[in-house]
Amino acid sequence: KDNVEHEYAAQAVQNEVMNYKKQLERNHVQYQILSEVLQPDGSILLRIIKQYNNAPVGVFVNKKVSQKGVKKVSTFNTQ
Repeated sequence: KDNVEHEYAAQAVQNEVMNYKKQLERNHVQYQILSEVLQPDGSILLRIIKQYNNAPVGVFVNKKVSQKGVKKVSTFNTQ
């Protein structure tokens, strides 16, 4: 029974991450994912740079993308 509850919770976290990514896209938020790591307990650790309050981010985000080789995609931070 405990394993079923854990699997349900892990799936709920994955769904929450997916919904957060869709929300960022829907709201046209500029962002980039630096890393997305699945933890042993089923949680997801997500490092992200994102735009707040429609403040311009142009050079900062583009510079980070070119330095890290990271593509712009959606993200969710569980911490």
